[in-house]
Amino acid sequence: MKKLFLSLSMLLVALLPARAFEFPGFEWEVGAEVTSKYLWRGMNLGGLAFQPTASVGYGGAKLEVWANLSPNDYTFKEFTPELDLTLSYQLKGIWVSINHQHYFNGYKYFDYKGETTNQLEVGAGIDFQDLFDKIGLRFSWQTYVAGDDHYETDKLDANGNKIALLDENGSIVLDENGNTMYETEMKRAYSTYFEVAYKFGLPLGFSLTPIVGFTPKKSMYTFYEGNFAVNNIALRADFDFEFANHFALNVYAQMMMNTYGMKRENLFINSGVIPWANDTRWNFAIGAGIWIF
Repeated sequence: MKKLFLSLSMLLVALLPARAFEFPGFEWEVGAEVTSKYLWRGMNLGGLAFQPTASVGYGGAKLEVWANLSPNDYTFKEFTPELDLTLSYQLKGIWVSINHQHYFNGYKYFDYKGETTNQLEVGAGIDFQDLFDKIGLRFSWQTYVAGDDHYETDKLDANGNKIALLDENGSIVLDENGNTMYETEMKRAYSTYFEVAYKFGLPLGFSLTPIVGFTPKKSMYTFYEGNFAVNNIALRADFDFEFANHFALNVYAQMMMNTYGMKRENLFINSGVIPWANDTRWNFAIGAGIWIF
């Protein structure tokens, strides 16, 4: 697997020098980023990551394909590649989007039923820097509307009462302590994430962006526990440089803290709460990317 990861990375990097096709009215971009950790909305989702992307836009509409090739940790023993497809529309700094997230673990690409791990997300936001050059404020919102985003809860009758679990003889099932057990069902969480960020422009192509992200209710960001939570406090430093008219380079460093459920035991070490993510509460990553447009 390690050889496959490195081979794919080298192949995609080799493709970068291909100039984007130029058609009147269309905008094209292709690029790739290497990062020390796959950090996303307050969560550490993997180790060393290679993340290629390509997009095409016309007017305010844009179609983007983004992939993540990273091991689940630094041993390179387990991979779950990700491929996201996003359709968005932007008008004067205000944007809306629909995003499909797919993990290559045996499920069909657009399958949102059953035990699938696919997810479909809608979002919107406003970037004030596109409206006013000197205001770097940005708001964004995303909500999962289909796919793998459920939690187990008690099943209720028409009067709102819990339904006792019955065995094959119609008798109430008791647990080992003699308490009544109840029927359960899977309920869609509609996991929602809000983010506020402000990008401060600095000299020589540098910038500094503080970020605050939160979830308003029980969601995947709190492992389907609790309610409101500030799950992402981050500070990101970037260096951006454009050259040769069609190339852009970005180098960044980011510190990120997730305040939900923070304990001494999980501040720097994964406590193994969820199998698909390293849930350390304090993370740091560095990365670099190059884009052709």
